[in-house]
Formats: sequence, structure tokens, C-alpha cells
Amino acid sequence: MENQKIEVKIDQTGKVSFDIDGVRGKKCDKITEQVIKALGILENKKLKPEYNDDDKEEDNILTHNT
Repeated sequence: MENQKIEVKIDQTGKVSFDIDGVRGKKCDKITEQVIKALGILENKKLKPEYNDDDKEEDNILTHNT
């Protein structure tokens, strides 16, 4: 089983961002939805290039203000 992690960062202004690594396919989207629900409203969603490559990890970088 490959490593899976969610890294959450909060800057000095309260802006929250998170990065999901090691999750592929629709599972990544499902986890993303759960994290957004827990953290609040989504402001920006940026998919990494690996997102559409089924043979590699699919990662998301998302940000929102609290």
C-alpha cells in the first residue's frame, strides 16, 4: 500500500490550504469533498498534472479562507 497523506497549512491571515498525496481516481475527489466540508467553503481548486494519470498518484491543491 502506498503512502497517503493530507497536509494542511494555515497562514498568518487564516488562509487554509491542503495538499492530498498518494490517492488516485475518484477516491481523491471523495477525500477532497470531505476535507472541504470539514474546513469550510472552497475558494480555489488547482489540480496537479498527475490528476489525470491513472498510473501515478493523483494529487490536489485546494485553498479557502476561514
